[in-house]
Amino acid sequence: MRLLPKKKSKNATKEKLKDATMDLLSEVGYASISSRDIAKRADTAVGQLTYYYKTKNALIIEVIDDLTETLIENLKQTIEESDDKIIAINNFFDELVDDDERTSRIMIDFAMQALYNNELTNKASKFLKDLFDIISVIYKNENVEEANQRTGEFINSILGAILRNNIVEKYYIEDVQEKHSYFKRKRKHEKRKYSIL
Repeated sequence: MRLLPKKKSKNATKEKLKDATMDLLSEVGYASISSRDIAKRADTAVGQLTYYYKTKNALIIEVIDDLTETLIENLKQTIEESDDKIIAINNFFDELVDDDERTSRIMIDFAMQALYNNELTNKASKFLKDLFDIISVIYKNENVEEANQRTGEFINSILGAILRNNIVEKYYIEDVQEKHSYFKRKRKHEKRKYSIL
């Protein structure tokens, strides 16, 4: 996926903290990250995190803001460069899911944590509103009610695809493969047991 350059801070320590937070969000998720984990991954002191961001949550919020702004800007650019807007949006999110597991995992965790954290709920609402505004332009020739409904359905299908591809398919396929090899081993063992008699 083509990403626009992130806004780089002039402060290397802040960038290291943000990069470490992105890595940890994608690896273990919001609920499992501590300030110490972030500082250790960034190879800096916990005091640096509290100096620049005051709290772990403030740092995570800034990382989420950067990520969602980048996604929205990339989506806008993709749509502007394409003749078939709907296919462009589908391709954009397909590439996100297929080629950028880090970002899609963070977005899933972000959506899940928004259920419990008011600040993340507000960020998720803003992101979905921005997404809605971008996609609704595609349906501008339809009446408002129908355009809103189609836009909502389109966003639901995008979010469903992200969840399906990152959670259901990944773990379902691994589970099926694991069960298949288990039953294969079991049959092999049973054949040996009966062939001895």
